[in-house]
Amino acid sequence: MRVVSLICGSVLIVYSAAVSGVRLEAAQSKPKPPAAPKPPKPQASPNQAAKQAAKQAAKQLPAEQLQKLLNMSAEEREERVSKLPPAQRARVENQLNNLDKMNPQQRAQRLDQISRLEKLPPPRRQAVTQEMQSIQKMPFADRRARIHSPEFSQTYSPEEQQLIRDRFAGAAK
Repeated sequence: MRVVSLICGSVLIVYSAAVSGVRLEAAQSKPKPPAAPKPPKPQASPNQAAKQAAKQAAKQLPAEQLQKLLNMSAEEREERVSKLPPAQRARVENQLNNLDKMNPQQRAQRLDQISRLEKLPPPRRQAVTQEMQSIQKMPFADRRARIHSPEFSQTYSPEEQQLIRDRFAGAAK
């Protein structure tokens, strides 16, 4: 179950990158000045929470960049990743570590899923992401019921349904 959570977290991090279009090269060539501390905000509305998630996602790498990093030697990878801001570096290293733990077939499937998710329009990508997060928290029987429910079929396009089913293949059978 822990592995599934780590993988799900990696998926969320990676496909979030597509929302902002952040590229590793851009992050390296344009260092940003440190942001001034912000005063604490009152509890965020769902809309504000979505905007915050989109901002956080802007710091992620797309599947194409992850694949390039995975194909590099450890030294090259470390050199590239070391140029990222500390928070983004930690997230990228976590993603890469999780992908490195997978066998080649699993890694290819995960990168394919991330790539397919990146191709969805931002509002649909967010909806699918939220659904995957919700399903991830469910027990197996509830996942299965949700994936086979009429509401699920009416809410998501066939492509989106397949993307979610691929992520939870055991429950989709």
